[in-house]
Amino acid sequence: MRLIVGFIIAVTAWAVMLSGPGIAKPKSKTKYTYYAISGKSARNLYQQMISRGPHVSGDRALAATSVTTQQTGDLGGKSSCRVRNYKLTMDFTIRLPKVANEKALSPRLRRNWRKFYKFVRAHERRHRAIWIGCANSIERQVRKLRSKSCRKVDSQANKIFKQVSASCSRKHDAFDRAEQKRLARHPLVVAPKRVPRKTRKAKRRKGKGNTAVKAFAGAGASVDTR
Repeated sequence: MRLIVGFIIAVTAWAVMLSGPGIAKPKSKTKYTYYAISGKSARNLYQQMISRGPHVSGDRALAATSVTTQQTGDLGGKSSCRVRNYKLTMDFTIRLPKVANEKALSPRLRRNWRKFYKFVRAHERRHRAIWIGCANSIERQVRKLRSKSCRKVDSQANKIFKQVSASCSRKHDAFDRAEQKRLARHPLVVAPKRVPRKTRKAKRRKGKGNTAVKAFAGAGASVDTR
């Protein structure tokens, strides 16, 4: 999904292996990792997130959620073919920024930072919830498949997977579009956009009055989340 300031990425590696037993219920686990930032102003913190944030296809993001998903089961049956012992597991890794020394921040900046961190973490967790919901949908549909031909069941299962994955990507896109306005209004993001009055006047005289805004818009490179 596309996000103007490169806020999040979800990278999905789907490994489909129809072999081995399993419990017909989605399973997931989540690991949190962090990258350190420091500074005494909102601009410092934001710039460090841009420079130190996760790499995504050569671009930068402020935070990232990656998920590796695996489907397991086996094709067979007596009267008809189905995917037996179907199981779908998801391993999430959520990468977030972390201020190395919060005590060095002013009280106001510390409050804004903590609000921003909670916003980012909640945003990432929502992406995780969307993926889990999609996994539930895939499981329900695949477990219902029946046919005399195992080849047909396998083809239908793959079709379900592709269709639900595409629908899931659209849900992520819609969520990010809705969140973009909230992100743009956050004090920690708004502050780096501000330009001192004298600087603004100087830039207007040179015909560059919008330089600061454009720099902000392109600072967090757009990233593809699938």
